[in-house]
Amino acid sequence: MQEVKQEAFSEVLEGQTAFVWSDADAVSISKLLVDFTKKNENVSVRGGILDKVFLPKEDIKRLADLPSREVLLAQLLRTMLSPLTQFGGRVKR
Repeated sequence: MQEVKQEAFSEVLEGQTAFVWSDADAVSISKLLVDFTKKNENVSVRGGILDKVFLPKEDIKRLADLPSREVLLAQLLRTMLSPLTQFGGRVKR
C-alpha cells in the first residue's frame, strides 16, 4: 500500500481481507457490498479507494445510500428543466 501511496488504507487492513475491483459506478458497488455485509455478519467493509482517494467505511455507507446514477441524472434534468417549465406556464397566449 505504501508503493501505491495508500497508507491510510493499509491502516484498516488486518486479518483475512478481500479486495473488489470494478468498472461499475461507485454507488452501485457500494450498495452491493453494504447489502452483502448485512446478509453476512462475518463480513465487513473497512474502506475503499475511489479515484486514488481512500474512503473510510462511513463514506462507503454514504455512497450506498445515494440513489442510482440514472435517478441522479433524472433529478438533475428535472432541476434544469424546472425554470423553463415554470416560465412556460406563466406565458399567456
